[in-house]
Amino acid sequence: MQSKADAPKPRLEGSLDELPIPELLSRALNEAKGLAGAELELAKKDVLSEAKGAVRAAMCFGVAAAAGAVVLSLLAVALVLAVGGAPWVALVLASGFALLAGASGAAGYGWLPRDLLEPTRRRLTGDVDQLKRDAI
Repeated sequence: MQSKADAPKPRLEGSLDELPIPELLSRALNEAKGLAGAELELAKKDVLSEAKGAVRAAMCFGVAAAAGAVVLSLLAVALVLAVGGAPWVALVLASGFALLAGASGAAGYGWLPRDLLEPTRRRLTGDVDQLKRDAI
């Protein structure tokens, strides 16, 4: 039977230079797992936050577009009736609205976000760079 004096002593935190390679690899893998888990949680929060903002914006834009379409339709009818109800007036007015719709669509497409999850990408790049520096 082993006495307390003969029992293996737990290794105290010391210099990493003194640790055996298997233990160093084990620690590195455990830290990498923890880092990956933390990054995954942060990425989930980023996606959720961006999705909520996009849904709210889409709802507001949808309501604005519907109301704007009704207003423009009523103004177009009023303008055509004010000019005398000629078919060419309605055609010119419809062409103008088509041009406005095309320009607005192009402008909206230009405002779409191009770099989705940018904070997550920056963090991951920084983490990889840090791991590279620490590994050398």
